[in-house]
Amino acid sequence: MSIKKFNETDVISGLNRIFSHSESIVLIHSALNRLPVRMEQCKTQLLNCLSSWSSQGKTILIPTFTFEFTKTGIFNKDIKNAEVGVLGNWVLDLDISSRTSHPIYSFAVLGPLKEQILTCDTHECFGVGSALNYIFESRVTILMLGAGWESCTLFHCLEEKAEVPYRYMKTFEGEIIKGGSKEEISTRMFVRDETLGVKNKFSVLIDNLEDNIFKSPEFPYCQSINGSSLKEIGTRMFSEDPLCCIEDQQRVSWLLDIKRERAKHETIRVFFYGSDNNEFISKNLDELLSSCNLPRDFQVECPPYGQQKSFFLKNKLIPNYVIVVERLHSVVSKIKDFDNKEEKLFFLLQLFIEEIEMLASNKSTTVMVHAFMPPTMSESIEIEVNIGINIATIISKANNFLNEQLCKYENIRIIYSESSSFSIDRPGVGERLYQLSKNPYGPRQISFFSRIYAKKIIQHLGLSVRLLICDLDNTIWGGIVGEDDISGIQLGGDAPGSGYKKFQLTLKLLSKKGIALGICSKNDEATVAETFKSHAEMVLELKDFTAKRINWVDKSSNISDIANEIGISFSSIGFIDDNPIENERVRNQCPGVRVIDIGTDPALFSDRLLESPFIGHDILSPEDLKRSDNYRARSNYLSSRRQTESLDQFLRDLNVKIFIQDLTKYNKSRAVQLINKTNQFNSTCVRYSEYQISNDFDEVLIVGASDKFHERENIGVIAIKFNKELGESQVKLFLLSCRALGKGIENELMIWLSKNQKKIGIRKIRWDFLENPRNNIVRELYQSFGCEENNQFLINTSSEFLNSENQFISVFDERSNFIGKRDYV
Repeated sequence: MSIKKFNETDVISGLNRIFSHSESIVLIHSALNRLPVRMEQCKTQLLNCLSSWSSQGKTILIPTFTFEFTKTGIFNKDIKNAEVGVLGNWVLDLDISSRTSHPIYSFAVLGPLKEQILTCDTHECFGVGSALNYIFESRVTILMLGAGWESCTLFHCLEEKAEVPYRYMKTFEGEIIKGGSKEEISTRMFVRDETLGVKNKFSVLIDNLEDNIFKSPEFPYCQSINGSSLKEIGTRMFSEDPLCCIEDQQRVSWLLDIKRERAKHETIRVFFYGSDNNEFISKNLDELLSSCNLPRDFQVECPPYGQQKSFFLKNKLIPNYVIVVERLHSVVSKIKDFDNKEEKLFFLLQLFIEEIEMLASNKSTTVMVHAFMPPTMSESIEIEVNIGINIATIISKANNFLNEQLCKYENIRIIYSESSSFSIDRPGVGERLYQLSKNPYGPRQISFFSRIYAKKIIQHLGLSVRLLICDLDNTIWGGIVGEDDISGIQLGGDAPGSGYKKFQLTLKLLSKKGIALGICSKNDEATVAETFKSHAEMVLELKDFTAKRINWVDKSSNISDIANEIGISFSSIGFIDDNPIENERVRNQCPGVRVIDIGTDPALFSDRLLESPFIGHDILSPEDLKRSDNYRARSNYLSSRRQTESLDQFLRDLNVKIFIQDLTKYNKSRAVQLINKTNQFNSTCVRYSEYQISNDFDEVLIVGASDKFHERENIGVIAIKFNKELGESQVKLFLLSCRALGKGIENELMIWLSKNQKKIGIRKIRWDFLENPRNNIVRELYQSFGCEENNQFLINTSSEFLNSENQFISVFDERSNFIGKRDYV
């Protein structure tokens, strides 16, 4: 089949065909280099064609856009410098054409409406008053001459009209040069939020426009559509789904949720304190926390070198976190004259502890003290001479003293860490840097410390991973068991098998520290089971894994299935796989899952995993230690419910028990976990710190529950403020883990709390509710109890809805007898 060849006549015929049926305004997007014709040879014919149609009443616009203005701040109107093709520059050669003055979105214009378009405002790019908005709202034909439809600028007008959440207004300022003179100019553009990594995918819109696109039979590279069709179809699409024209919609939607979550809370402030220049660690930690996509904004600061103590006192700072990084040398080398050198050590340490106590004097500040690390060899000699004891003993005594003196403070935590072998910089790197900048740490140490501090902060906020899902082949053993057979996989013995065995041991220990394990592997299930059972070097057993998906299904689908089965969010899941393609697919299709890169060297797998800021394992609640068992119980519960025909009979057999407790030091960390992780059944999704949950409310109730499948665990928080003069109480927060839903617990708590409040003279309860994309279940519950929506949901405690307790549920009030403000330890 021969391919039709086109010539200059075909181009002009195609244009004439479209112009003869076009609206009075024609916007031409061109890419002449894509046409199968040497356009330089028909330049004169093309310009004559455009001139002819403009004289017949058509107003023609050709983009002469200059995006460089966004970088340089300079728009030289006197120079033909269009960045979107040569056609605009060609048209500007015509005496009958003029160029608009917009510094970014200028046009070459000819035709009867030229003067009107030239007077359009330049303060907006797509908004009211701009040339593009004028075109968008007019009867226009959009003509594509070689250009693809994805380059249609009016698509961005649709985005602005729809106020799509992945764009925001940004002002660009600079100067415009025309006629040799300069004047200041500024314009606002609806730009993409680069932090979301958004890429437009207008093919979806183009597919919907396809039936309305006219292709010239003489020259199919010449196509057009009426603006009214584009406006109608595009407006409908964006109103139905504001994310319809971007790639990775799930990931972007998740990032937008995080941004909305951040906007509801104050920025978390983190300060560094110490004698050295900690600015490098500060910047590294700031970048790391920003890259973690956490639902809180962070501001990490380091006061100027040599001014940290005075800076804190002078500015009366009350940060959320203070990280104390002090070298042993800086503490014990301050005073040299002392009779008893060991007394000198403890005297100097006491001075250091008093500084820490000063930092922790405000209970809302959490102080993290990095325990003393081994000093450099030159520092070790100096310390040993000053103190008169060998350096290993000094470090041990100093850290033990720190722990003894500071353990009584609830808002002080000591960080113990030894640099792992691959994190230590080359000898002398830190010393050289210290001489240059008073920073004693090399790049690898800075990165290592930053990850530790990020890990501690993330865990303290209750945002660490709860379930770690692992691949099998080339992840917890070397090789592919389906190809290499059991005897052929690498596990134990010499490297690399020794690295895989160490990694398995690390996973086993993490499971005992409250992080549940799961498997997601494309494999034959029977072969995998036999491998775990038969291989002599295997550390892990199949029973160590709470959730298992060993099949040939897409891993992102398996992860979604696991999350639904055990009732946790994606952000509570970590994923480990040696295949970068699988990792990227999970990032995009399971947004929020923490994909942990452990590298390619099995010897370093354990260190890389433990350095992840999402793997926290040192602040453990009873629920953490029982997590694997609770996840298994959740799976058994769902299986039993599916098999039971009668819901009443199922609930009767379930034997649900609810336990009401005061907030104490023993359940506080669990409360913070629930507050920061729960989104579905959460009345406000306002996040509170340990200090806030202890001090901002008159009463905080911790809700525990058990049933025949689940041992007792704390699954909910209720925070209340009282106004006894009005006889009212305000439930500021009501949340339950999603694993507690479907058993009638939420209904029973509404009834119990209302009756309890009535007993102490409360006549009305105000139930706070702040809507978010996932907590409509709370709204429905409140409405089912007769709540009226008036800024906050309200319910009168004498309501008729309060007489329908679930006869299958028992409530045990384990609180003290004191009603009202409690002293939380």
